[in-house]
Amino acid sequence: MNTAVVSSIADISDDDLDEITADGHVFASTSWYRMLERLDLRTIVGGDVELYFVVVRADDRPVAVCPLLRARGEGVYFVYSLRRYYFEHWIEEAVRIDPSQSRHFARLMAGVSVYRKSLQLSGAPLDDCLIVTNPLSYRGTVPVAPSSSSFRLEVYGALLDGLKRFSRRRNLPLWFLSVDESDSRWPKMLEGAGCQRTFLFYDNQLNLDPYESFDDYLGSFRRTTRRAFQRDIVRTSRAGFTFRTIEDFGTISGQLSELYRQTYKRYGESFFRHPPSFWRTLNDTLGESVDVIACEYEGAMVGFTVLLHSQRRGEMWTYRIGRSYDENIAQAPFYFSLSFYAPIQHAIDKGCRRIWLGPASYEAKSVRGADQVPLYSYFWFPRRWDRWLLAPYLQLFGDVSKDQIHRSMARPVRVGEQVGLDRKKNRERGKRG
Repeated sequence: MNTAVVSSIADISDDDLDEITADGHVFASTSWYRMLERLDLRTIVGGDVELYFVVVRADDRPVAVCPLLRARGEGVYFVYSLRRYYFEHWIEEAVRIDPSQSRHFARLMAGVSVYRKSLQLSGAPLDDCLIVTNPLSYRGTVPVAPSSSSFRLEVYGALLDGLKRFSRRRNLPLWFLSVDESDSRWPKMLEGAGCQRTFLFYDNQLNLDPYESFDDYLGSFRRTTRRAFQRDIVRTSRAGFTFRTIEDFGTISGQLSELYRQTYKRYGESFFRHPPSFWRTLNDTLGESVDVIACEYEGAMVGFTVLLHSQRRGEMWTYRIGRSYDENIAQAPFYFSLSFYAPIQHAIDKGCRRIWLGPASYEAKSVRGADQVPLYSYFWFPRRWDRWLLAPYLQLFGDVSKDQIHRSMARPVRVGEQVGLDRKKNRERGKRG
């Protein structure tokens, strides 16, 4: 068994990639990997990035493929930057959420800045990192061919050895980003290899197994909560907003880019850039695995949600959202239908078992029935000095982040007169299903 880090997997056939990615993960699929090689990642990520693939072969046959990003420079997207994510962006986000605490956050930032500068003086590569992830997603899945499942751990071991060699030669840290621990085999291998584990954030998953229709979903809530949701939907309809599904969206790529830019620019300058070519490539390569729900008002598209789905896994993902902030509709009541109700109904109609609603907005998603699934980062540092100085800070950062999320979710959130999912009713529906 041998491992190689290559700049392209064009020489691996679609049949071989289909075998490796047979588990059906949307972000670890033949079409996703082909799309990554077609995209201008430097434009999208906003900095200096290089895409590699780690390929494990057994008897000269590929049995595992894993994308690897080298991200460097100060302008790179904040989630792909140790400095931006762990030392700077969290302060900006905290001040945006709670401006009244800006002085307190400024004092914290001063202390963190001193520590960051000391790390940089020690040579810690905060602006240059090797990231093991499924780029442009919030997952770090490593697919292994089912025919190799009997020696999966050996495949994982070969992949890790290859990554460590690559890391040592460049003297750069390995960052295993967005690891879902629902399958414990890969996380256990990472811990066994001496990687530092730290909490990243939660994703929000809504289980759809109990529901045969959208009415069933609404019926799972208590009366006051259900009526509040129904009022949301009725207000949207009465205000003149309509929704429709677009399967071939390449011709509206310019509109998608503009609505996406309007939405994400409101939260800062560090976000994925999606020019029209991105949407066209997404449309061309993912085909039947991607739909767009368009929200229209007076004949014009004013919002959209991109949904990715895996028929094999019965999963749907809310991938990208965009909306107009023009004055005449800025306060119009269509956000919840665009973000939650329309995607949930679409997923149920498609027969999906679950829908992933994405990180953040934990209270709003929890109220609508979502469960929080933790994602983790794992770090491996070739330099002992970085393990001593940087790893403890990253661990502390993860612990504090988790605590802050729990505190925010502990605050009461009112929907109508009463909040809360009738868990007992859901469990009964699940048993009947």
